[in-house]
Amino acid sequence: MSVVHATNVAEGAILAATSDVAGGKAYNLAHDYDVTVRRFFELAGEGLGKRPLFIPMPLAAARVALRAAKWIMRRMGLSLVSSSAIDFVSQDNPFSSERARKELGWRPSMPPEIGVPDAFRWWNESRGTQGTRGK
Repeated sequence: MSVVHATNVAEGAILAATSDVAGGKAYNLAHDYDVTVRRFFELAGEGLGKRPLFIPMPLAAARVALRAAKWIMRRMGLSLVSSSAIDFVSQDNPFSSERARKELGWRPSMPPEIGVPDAFRWWNESRGTQGTRGK
């Protein structure tokens, strides 16, 4: 999966904004750490204080199950995640940050082992405060 923490994006944006080389170019700031879908959910669970339950399923079976769930949800007037979600978690990330590394000297400082649990911890803690802002 392509996992990048806001800290790493901010570092890349600062490098691009302060570089004469970057003018008008686009940079991908992702995929510097190999993170499997399973590892991502393990790290997310760590941040939430939960242990995820993994149920192995062949890709073909997942596609059939998703089609069936979508059909049922449509009949109920509800929507469900698109089929591309399975593609997202079952295929390698096609994007590279090689250009950012080479031209800007970008090196992400926040590894997924710290950043993913941190992001989920923040999200979990901020959910309880969303309705109280501005009061």
